[in-house]
Amino acid sequence: MRVATFNACHGSNGRGTPADQEALNEACAALDVDVLGLQEIDRGRRRSGGADQAAVVAARSGAEHAFATALRPADGEYGNALLVRGEIEDVEELALPQISLPWRKRSEPRGALIASVRVEGRTCTVAVTHLSTWRVEAARQLLFLTLALRRRRGRISEAAVEQEGGRAERS
Repeated sequence: MRVATFNACHGSNGRGTPADQEALNEACAALDVDVLGLQEIDRGRRRSGGADQAAVVAARSGAEHAFATALRPADGEYGNALLVRGEIEDVEELALPQISLPWRKRSEPRGALIASVRVEGRTCTVAVTHLSTWRVEAARQLLFLTLALRRRRGRISEAAVEQEGGRAERS
């Protein structure tokens, strides 16, 4: 199973250029992976032409997709996406914790998407997130996400257990 993660910067080059959906499609296709986590993806925002960017990339590559909102500006949604050449099940969206300090401006809301994915008969749990750029807050978010992943350990479908000959493998 080939896996990659990509900060897509809503299809921009990150330096204020307009979003380029075609370039985003091509960049994702060039990775040629079974599981792709995307950060900074737009859904319905003006700056990206109102597109559901994850849906467009998924349609072009024949993948299933899931989206988790981190931020809801007035013109749409912004967050993380998961694309899989296979099946996506048991999707969970998490709002990651923020640290509020009186002397520090509150940082951008962050989220995570956790799901079980099935690719070519193998099932595993994946998480897609974009942590805070502030190290203290990022550490807290990572701990929160790790605990959420540990709680999911028991979520193995009976079908997966049967396929593995009665023994469950966790990835």
